[in-house]
Amino acid sequence: MDRMNDSFVFDLSPLVIEMVTAIVAFIYLDKVSALVISVTMIVFISFSYFAQRKSEKSNLLLNKAEDVEKGNIADFFTNIDSIRSYGKERYIGLRYKTLSAKTRAKQLVNWDYYRWITAGQSFILAAGTLFLVYFSLKGFLANQLTLGTLAFVYTTYLALISPLFGFVYGIRNFSRSMADFQDLFQYGKFQNEVKDSPNAEKLIIKKGEIEFKKVSFNYGKRKIFENFNLKINPNEKVALVGHSGSGKTT
Repeated sequence: MDRMNDSFVFDLSPLVIEMVTAIVAFIYLDKVSALVISVTMIVFISFSYFAQRKSEKSNLLLNKAEDVEKGNIADFFTNIDSIRSYGKERYIGLRYKTLSAKTRAKQLVNWDYYRWITAGQSFILAAGTLFLVYFSLKGFLANQLTLGTLAFVYTTYLALISPLFGFVYGIRNFSRSMADFQDLFQYGKFQNEVKDSPNAEKLIIKKGEIEFKKVSFNYGKRKIFENFNLKINPNEKVALVGHSGSGKTT
């Protein structure tokens, strides 16, 4: 939320204010320069927006990879005593190496998008600068523009470049924020698969007796138990005892 708000307040707003002010001034001083700068900005912003939309999938994949990596890091440090007790340091190290390699690969793909975006933006600004210099100098040589107007056009155009890149940075942050929100939005889509039948009566437990009859379970080909039977009477405590891997948790 903080990143999204910053993109609106510090990146979008300054560009809008400066653009409107500059274009109004250019129209008053030199309509051709105003047209060139307006077209350059529109093409620049449109290209940046559509290129950013193109990279959204990469943002989502990177976001998920980072979430998995950070989640595992939290588990590793939380259970560091168990890891050391079972001598799993090497296994955990290799596991983290695999996770970080996946995140790195996703990050590099994401960076490649922005390298192409930056190259396209630089080309658009270079073309806009070339046209602006050409038409403004042509007007100056034809005595249609004063030296002061020429200096104003160039300095104002250069002053607009920084807010332009700030705007693009804001779009990028907005996209990253929306990618972060995706997992949050998923919680609202979860549906309970176990549902009561229509007009089901409210369950009232009177005795609290629990009974398992002929329960079997296996992990793939590994059989944990077969025809397991257990009856727990009200107010009775039962302990499940066995070696590691015998199926107590299951």
